[in-house]
Amino acid sequence: MNIENQLYEIGELMSKDSSKTVMTETDILKFCEDRLENDKMGKLLKLISEDPILYQELMDFRHLISAAPQLSPPVKLQNQVLKKLKLVDSFTSIVMKRTKGLWEIIEGNHLVYQNIQPKMAFRGKIGNEVVFKVDESPYFILCTIDYSNDLPNIYFSLETDKSERVKNGRFTFRKGNKNIFEIVTDKMGVTSRESLGSGEYEIDVELNREKLGVIKLNLQE
Repeated sequence: MNIENQLYEIGELMSKDSSKTVMTETDILKFCEDRLENDKMGKLLKLISEDPILYQELMDFRHLISAAPQLSPPVKLQNQVLKKLKLVDSFTSIVMKRTKGLWEIIEGNHLVYQNIQPKMAFRGKIGNEVVFKVDESPYFILCTIDYSNDLPNIYFSLETDKSERVKNGRFTFRKGNKNIFEIVTDKMGVTSRESLGSGEYEIDVELNREKLGVIKLNLQE
């Protein structure tokens, strides 16, 4: 059995029981690569001790990856499979840190769309911005962070994989359990700009009342 089919079988087993959906994409992959944190490992061991079929599927999957690591699926395939099975709570994560006026991309370098070198530090000045591009087929989401001011500004654009602009894409910002604001793409497929202070944000992305996913943004000082 190939990796994709194995992932589907594990997901089907877990999606039948809401108590098992605590396992995320990262948890599954970390478990199969022996990198799962101790507290989460304890929860997983409890789950599989009560479900011998799930236990066997996970053991087979671990063996498949360890025996043929060159066959590990690309990240995009993993995301597509696990999102379809509703085991993914985020399709991208971005972390930026400012130290003594210099910004550094801590996480999300692989998403950088503009001509900016990975993990470079950059000092805020007029016109400076970084664009992160998320491929969420059949859509592309561009997250632009303008760091020319003391408080970074953020805005989004949404387009299809055929470069067609998409309006009414809704981006709802949450901090903790509280919704703080939302912005919507116009007929040009672009939202308004909003200023953000430091902190951890979750951004729900929706189109036509269908949730595309969640962007996790962490701005550190």
